[in-house]
Amino acid sequence: MNLTDAEKQEFLALTKDSYDPDLWDESDLPCLRAARAEHEREQERERGGVSPVEQPNLTDGEGSDPDPRSGDDG
Repeated sequence: MNLTDAEKQEFLALTKDSYDPDLWDESDLPCLRAARAEHEREQERERGGVSPVEQPNLTDGEGSDPDPRSGDDG
């Protein structure tokens, strides 16, 4: 696979943090790109940029009162 100079730089950047950069071949560039994209999506989720489920925002005291429907009149 013949890579352009820009693609070669991208390939080197993607493999430099690998445990074994010599393991990769230039033909692996599409796979490395996909792995980088997936990693970036995971990082975004961890940072809270993409929230799969919105969590309720409780302030002090909210949610700690006994449930009046519990039948316990105290």
